[in-house]
Amino acid sequence: MDIEKYTNSKLYFIFEWGFKLIMWNLLSLLIICIVAGIPFVFFFHIQDNHAIENVEVSGETLVVTQHDGAITNIGNQKITGEIKEIKTLDNAILLVLDDYQIQVNNPDNIKNITGANFQDNELIISHKLSDDSIKETSFGNIYDSEIDISSSRINSYQEAIITYQNGVSVNYGKVLETEGTLSGILVVIGLALAIFSFIPTYATIFSMIKIFAEDGSANTFILYFDRLWDNFKALYIIDIALVLITILFGYGLFSYYNVIHSLDTPNYFLIISYNIILICSVIVILFILSLPMTVGYFRMKTMSILKFTISMTFRNILYAIIYLILLVLPLLLCFLNNFFIPIWFLIGLSIPLLFMYIISSGKYHRIVKDFNNYKEEDIYEFEEEKDETRN
Repeated sequence: MDIEKYTNSKLYFIFEWGFKLIMWNLLSLLIICIVAGIPFVFFFHIQDNHAIENVEVSGETLVVTQHDGAITNIGNQKITGEIKEIKTLDNAILLVLDDYQIQVNNPDNIKNITGANFQDNELIISHKLSDDSIKETSFGNIYDSEIDISSSRINSYQEAIITYQNGVSVNYGKVLETEGTLSGILVVIGLALAIFSFIPTYATIFSMIKIFAEDGSANTFILYFDRLWDNFKALYIIDIALVLITILFGYGLFSYYNVIHSLDTPNYFLIISYNIILICSVIVILFILSLPMTVGYFRMKTMSILKFTISMTFRNILYAIIYLILLVLPLLLCFLNNFFIPIWFLIGLSIPLLFMYIISSGKYHRIVKDFNNYKEEDIYEFEEEKDETRN
């Protein structure tokens, strides 16, 4: 058998590329999961401990038992308090009372609600018809149903939600022990570690693609970890800064979004502030997407990497937007169809980075060959290998 003929065939070339892209993708995701996974393991352990195990009715009192054995009286099945607000949701109506919220199904899609009241737990909704007349519709006794324990839960805001089989759900607020602060801290730490590990591994996939495309050979595993260590040393300061900025911007977007959507009238100052943070967040993302090209082609000090990447991001903003589309498109396919999820785990990062390399290689090769005449040459502050490109 002619081994050389086989290894020089197009089929072998495609197989080798496919194998390496899959391995680099899996290695990167594995590293991210290992680094970021520990805080999430503790988070899910806490969530499981405090999850609702059983709900019983003692007289009119609701008694909740959690997985850790804690027993709490959270309220009763007698409607008390004044209805302060009525909201129409998708196929549901939300009633905000003094101490809790009640959500009922709205199968008839009733709109133009003018009022609501309870008569011995029977919900009556008043709404305006097309001829401007007022009609009262009874939703029956909202508690006249068995409790659906499997659907009762503690939501992301650490509020106890008790669900009934007739579709009614009651939000009793933060009445259960949940260790919400610790859970929130663990989530933030996990996300920070995920971003911190994503940036160097993402850049390493690009470096490996470049080496294999230009040299025709690249050890799948040993060279990957060698480049990963190099990229980590080159990027860890920028990496830490990006993690802090991402957390800050993420918290700002989350806070502004909640405040804006809780207001009855628009606050244009908040809306403008929200959009400014959103634009800045997009710029940070575009900067991150341009980092692999910098560390893939050059050896630079930290400030040089920062300056050069910012310069290339804004000088080639269209390229950066294309990089973003290439990275987001596979994720969008996963949201649209679960069939693409296992495919994304195999090539969801490596294939977009391969296209990024194809798109950017001509421009960066020209810069490498003619960098002495490059207008921004003052940002090149190479270390000992000043004029050496990364192979």
